[in-house]
Amino acid sequence: MIKENILNFTAVLSIFVLTGSSVNADAIQSSSNNLEIVYIKDFSEPVSPEIRTQLDELDKIILEKDGERKVREAEIRLEAEKQNTIRMNEWAESNLFISKQEVRDREIEKLVAQVGITEYGFGDTPEVWDCSGLTKWYLQGQGIEVAHSATSQVVNGTRVLTPIAGDLVGFQKFGASTYFHIGVYIGGGLMVHSANPDKDTELRSVSEFANIENSNVVYVRY
Repeated sequence: MIKENILNFTAVLSIFVLTGSSVNADAIQSSSNNLEIVYIKDFSEPVSPEIRTQLDELDKIILEKDGERKVREAEIRLEAEKQNTIRMNEWAESNLFISKQEVRDREIEKLVAQVGITEYGFGDTPEVWDCSGLTKWYLQGQGIEVAHSATSQVVNGTRVLTPIAGDLVGFQKFGASTYFHIGVYIGGGLMVHSANPDKDTELRSVSEFANIENSNVVYVRY
């Protein structure tokens, strides 16, 4: 029979750890550091109410801890899935941006090839174009449809402070609400634009043109 002098939580905990269950038993005693530990080997005899209460409490603690562990594991899995989704979205966005830039670069090359060739006039093809006709044709090459209007193209684009090659560059007289000119920024402070009947399609410094025209400069992205 189980001795009353070992009815304590430490002994019961040892019993549970060694057997993995709340059980009835004959007991085999061993002594270590003056602490008697009971090893359960048989399930035949009922335990005392005191031991049963302690074992029930221990079972409750173990179940609570196990529940907390499972919840934590679920939270970890959820966070891992969230991070994986973020990485996949970032990869997709980056891949999309690279693809878009490749298209933009190709259209810039086609546009630069028209410098000194396409005449200025009302149109939107390499046969003849004005400033917004040039940019309309350039954007069409990327599958983007816009109105044949400098103001509309600026207003409907996304304004950016730091331009990259392929953005549009618009010019606005100080105090005006509309835009009188637009071109395609190709990097290095330069743009390709359809200037006027005298100069036709040319490569020009953005800041130089803005100073001559006494105008404000804005960059937009599609």
